[in-house]
Amino acid sequence: MSIAPAAMHLSNKHWQTPPTTADCIETAGVPCYAPFQLQRAYNLKRLYKQGLTGRGRTIVIVDALARRPCRPICSGGGRSHVFPRPPYQNGVSQAVHGRRGTPDISMSAAVDGGVLVNIGFTGGDGITPGYYIFGGTSEATPEFAGVVAIADQFAHQRLGLLNPALYQLARNHAPGIVDITAGDNTVSFTQQGQTFTVAGFAAVPSYDLATGLGTVDAAKLVHELGRH
Repeated sequence: MSIAPAAMHLSNKHWQTPPTTADCIETAGVPCYAPFQLQRAYNLKRLYKQGLTGRGRTIVIVDALARRPCRPICSGGGRSHVFPRPPYQNGVSQAVHGRRGTPDISMSAAVDGGVLVNIGFTGGDGITPGYYIFGGTSEATPEFAGVVAIADQFAHQRLGLLNPALYQLARNHAPGIVDITAGDNTVSFTQQGQTFTVAGFAAVPSYDLATGLGTVDAAKLVHELGRH
């Protein structure tokens, strides 16, 4: 499973109690968000009302409202130089050609704000326990893992490798996978007074190398995966 984009720890600032958005802006210079925005972004509230919570494993609070262009960090995506196209990507060969294409799924991982992660222990690395702001894969991967944990609970079993199921659901236009058709992952940045632009890929209808199959409507995808 490949999830866009790259990992990022947004701030070394931390709090001992959950900060408000104003606290985050004042202390760290970026906003952070409340749990209801995670529910709204992935349509999770309906699942919680059904008692489906992933057995308490859904632990992230997400910024679903990123609007700025990718400066200086953007999501990954492209064709592998190492791995050939897997069978489950045969249906998107026009995008991936003969190579493994990434990503498979896109999740929110804004870097103009971010997810609050509670670090409750230290591993001898000098990190003080508390609430920190994260973005990138450090945000997106736990988001999708939380959705999969809820799907496991709904199915009453581990679902295993999801890639073939996700691509089949997308081929069938299952509503749990939400196509992203606008935007791109071209990135611009300034270094030593010079501006550089690295061309990325555009989001288009169906699979693309910027957003993969798209993002998710968790309330629908959980049931689709659990019944697949």
